[in-house]
Amino acid sequence: MQKSKYLILFVLGAYLLWLGYLLQTGLIHQYINPKLAYLTVLSLLLLGTMFIYTLYQEIKPARLKDHHQGCNGEAEHDHCNCEHGKSIGFKNVWILLVPIILSWLVAPTSISLSSNPTVSTVKSKTNSKLKGNLQEYTQLQIGEYLFEKPGAKREALLGAKIYLIGKVFRTPVLNSDEIVLYRMLISCCAADAVPLGVVVKLPIKNDLVNEEWVGVTGSLEFLAFPEQLAQIEPITNLVPPEKIYPYFTATKFEKVATPVYEYLFP
Repeated sequence: MQKSKYLILFVLGAYLLWLGYLLQTGLIHQYINPKLAYLTVLSLLLLGTMFIYTLYQEIKPARLKDHHQGCNGEAEHDHCNCEHGKSIGFKNVWILLVPIILSWLVAPTSISLSSNPTVSTVKSKTNSKLKGNLQEYTQLQIGEYLFEKPGAKREALLGAKIYLIGKVFRTPVLNSDEIVLYRMLISCCAADAVPLGVVVKLPIKNDLVNEEWVGVTGSLEFLAFPEQLAQIEPITNLVPPEKIYPYFTATKFEKVATPVYEYLFP
């Protein structure tokens, strides 16, 4: 077997292990929408087929015999001067390993609006419904209700006692007691991530910093959208044609653990 063939098998095997690891650990959701995970499974099947086929072609006796005959009886496969023996080499194939190497050297983290690291690294699940009359919503659900025609869903949202979690984003454009509580929305993969944020007025002075995960309890209202907020992307992404935006008044807040799924998925 040529050295380049060994390398091809090694690359295929490495990708099989890498993608299998991402699926098994759930880290694949740091890259793509869970609804598209089946594409990763299909990729695994395709790579597995390629690996088996390449290996089979190399160990099949008839194939080896035909190969040596085509090379004018050369005894050593590595010294064969056939044209196909020069079709691929180490310099070309090793580049394919770069994504795998980088993924091991740099742990996957969620996309954020600032360079500050996320303070909380503990994973936890959150319930869609909480005890009593407290209802949990996400920035995505709020956006969906905003962009729908005014109706019962908006009214229910405005009349509810809401629990909302997200990452903190502070900006001098807002008052000192206000923050943007945002999460990233992924439609397909991390490359199309879009921030969705709600302005939150906190009840007391605080020392919250960018990228901390926070949960707030309170109520929501829709206010006329002021132009000075136009530079804050997470907010403008939740502004419907009526030029209103969601404003959350918190009665209490708390630092929370990072949710299992940091991104929101439509």
